[in-house]
Amino acid sequence: MPNTPTPLYDHDLSPRRRTFDERFLPLMEGFALFVTSHWLALMNAALFVFSGLPVLSPILEAGDSPVGQTLGSVIFVAYRATCHQLPNRSFFIMGHQVAWCERDAAIWTALLLGGLLFGFVRHRLRSPDMWLYALLILPMAIDGTTQLIGFRESNWELRVITGTLFGLASAWLVLPILERGMNEVRASLEVGRGSPEPPAQ
Repeated sequence: MPNTPTPLYDHDLSPRRRTFDERFLPLMEGFALFVTSHWLALMNAALFVFSGLPVLSPILEAGDSPVGQTLGSVIFVAYRATCHQLPNRSFFIMGHQVAWCERDAAIWTALLLGGLLFGFVRHRLRSPDMWLYALLILPMAIDGTTQLIGFRESNWELRVITGTLFGLASAWLVLPILERGMNEVRASLEVGRGSPEPPAQ
C-alpha cells in the first residue's frame, strides 16, 4: 500500500504561523468578500467625497467660522496636487475659488455619475470598443491640446462638455472590467470557503 503523503500544513508551519492563519485568514477572506460584493458602492462613496471636497472648500472659506475657513484653505492647498487651479479656468462659489478647474470638476463629477448609473446596468453593460472610447475622449484631447499650445483659448462650456464626455466614457470603459474581475475573485473566495454547490438539475 503506498504511503500517504503527510500534509504540508502540519509539519512545515510553525505553531505561531498556524495560529495566525486560523485566526486572521478567515477575517481577511471575509473582508475581501465584502469588498468584492460591495465594491461599486464603496467606489461611489469615495468618488462622492473626493469630488465633493473641492466644492466644499469655497463654501467653508466663505463662512464665518475660523475653523471652517482654515479647513477650506487646507482642502484647496491639498488639491493642488491634482489640478493646476488656474483662477481663469475655475468656478467660484460665494466669491471663493473651487479647488478644481472647470474641466477636472466635470471629469470627476461625470465619473461619479457614471458609477451611479452603472448600478442599474452592471449585469448587462459591456465596455465599448477602443475606437469608440478614443472617439469619445478625442474632443477633450483637441480642446486641451490646442489651448495648451496657445492656438486658441477654450471656454468653460467646452471644458465642461469635453470633461464630462471623458469622465462618462472612462467609467463606461473601466467599470464593466472591474465588475467581471470582482465577480471572478468573489467566486474564487466563495469556493475556497466551501460554499455549497448548486444542486444538480
